[in-house]
Amino acid sequence: MDKGFNKKSSVLEFKNEKEFYDYIKIQKYTLLHHKKILSLKSRVKTGEFTTFITSLYFLVKADIRIADALSILAENFSGALKDNISNAVSALKAGKTLREGFAFITDDKIFLNTMEIAEESGNILLPLENLKNKYEFEQELKKEILNLSMYPALVLGTSIIIISILFKFVVPKFSGIYNDLNKEIPLLTKIMIKISNLYGKYFIVISISVIGLFFFSIIYCKKNKENFEKLLIKFPAVKKLYQEFRILYFSQSMSILLNSGVEIIRSIELSAQTAGSLLEKELKILVKKLEQGHSISTIIENMQFFDNEYKNYILIGEETGNLGFVFSHITDIYFMRIKEKTKRFLKILEPVSIIFIAFFIGLIVISVLLPVFRLGENLNI
Repeated sequence: MDKGFNKKSSVLEFKNEKEFYDYIKIQKYTLLHHKKILSLKSRVKTGEFTTFITSLYFLVKADIRIADALSILAENFSGALKDNISNAVSALKAGKTLREGFAFITDDKIFLNTMEIAEESGNILLPLENLKNKYEFEQELKKEILNLSMYPALVLGTSIIIISILFKFVVPKFSGIYNDLNKEIPLLTKIMIKISNLYGKYFIVISISVIGLFFFSIIYCKKNKENFEKLLIKFPAVKKLYQEFRILYFSQSMSILLNSGVEIIRSIELSAQTAGSLLEKELKILVKKLEQGHSISTIIENMQFFDNEYKNYILIGEETGNLGFVFSHITDIYFMRIKEKTKRFLKILEPVSIIFIAFFIGLIVISVLLPVFRLGENLNI
């Protein structure tokens, strides 16, 4: 209840309960009732949510009221998504806004803001269609990357397993034989035997350390996105592809929001959340200058993240007054470009991964067999 004794209700996002209670205190609200909603990001799969949005779009297109459409969809899903949809239905039937209702299903701010604008304009179908295209697009992009990276990942994974087996079981067998012979063995063989001994002795420790390092790297990258992105763009082969990925997601979000009727400054603010730390910083400057009355094409002209082709597209969109269409066009162009570049990059990775496995396995085999060759040379036949 606010200071005017009016009841207020909404779904709010906080890092912890202390932050929530501090917010209530600052706003001078009287807390009547609250319910903690667990994070939705890890509970609903992206593919499942894409199917949900697509189904919802076709039901609304068939002139079914959105609350009824959600009730129908709740029966077609299971688990977390079904519970979330049921909560959304209850919220809408209780008179909540679309934003408040859909907040039970997703925490995607672009989605929630689009639905809020849709309710205000009275046109829900077009924003839903745009959102459907957004999630289908993202799903297709992830699927393409996953399919293309499957083979190199499989080869590298297999190579690690084979090398582990060689160090754990094969090299120790030869080591025992050479010890019995009491002969001087080559330096390369000594090194491999030493590595094998260490690997066998600390196998569990090494395995846990590698797995721990892997997960630590993921957590570190998530918590230090800006530093990770700065490191990423230092590699020339990756820099251009990374920039195009970020521009693609930004353009796609802008296309959805502008075509749904969201005004440009608000669209940029929301789209910046999907643009990555480095581009987000530049977009915040863009918003400030737009608020001062500068044109978007003039501001982007001085931004290093965008190339000349992109800047020309924005200039055309601003001159024609149809930025929404231009951003849709840019999204299609960059999607095809990234798809081809990713395919080319991973095709190069395939022979590289084969060379990797051949080199290391060959090195181990040669080091193990070197004493045998030397022994053969010393024999008088």
